Amino acid sequence: VPFALLASTGGRIVDRIGAVRSAVITALLVSPLVFSYGVIGSPLVIVLLSGVEGVVQALGIPAVQAAVAGSAPEGRAGAAQGLAGAGNLAMGAATAFAAGPLYAGLGSGWLFAIAAVGTLVVTGRNTPQFGYLKVQGAQDGNQLADIAVPAQYVTVDPAKAVKEAFNVGQLYTRFAASI
Repeated sequence: VPFALLASTGGRIVDRIGAVRSAVITALLVSPLVFSYGVIGSPLVIVLLSGVEGVVQALGIPAVQAAVAGSAPEGRAGAAQGLAGAGNLAMGAATAFAAGPLYAGLGSGWLFAIAAVGTLVVTGRNTPQFGYLKVQGAQDGNQLADIAVPAQYVTVDPAKAVKEAFNVGQLYTRFAASI
């Protein structure tokens, strides 16, 4: 319900501060909420926290959509949105298959901790959409480590005007071409 009521406000904030910055803020706010679902035993508190997450997602979902649409090649925004949606669906399906055994073996605390900590962290020297990107991830020891990104995913077409979220869109474009 909060998302439905606040999505247009979230979209205006995204337009004002930028899609990538909004998405990063959302990830930083949502990750602790996801972790908390596995350690809080009160259903009422979980429902209240999911309401807070809905408010935060009113910023995050428009941010991701704007980043994909704004970085797609001319006339290809719909295809880029479709690819992003397919990627989300594939990740959801993979998570659904893994969640049952993980929940049974580790319990809810670990399952939600894995979901929160396993999120990739993208950082940049200046702003992530205009320059050098560094991708980091954590496994087992929960220590972030650099993940090498092949050059084919970071080269910029000189004919394309660099604009917000270009690197994210370029990543989607190269990923689509590679499959």
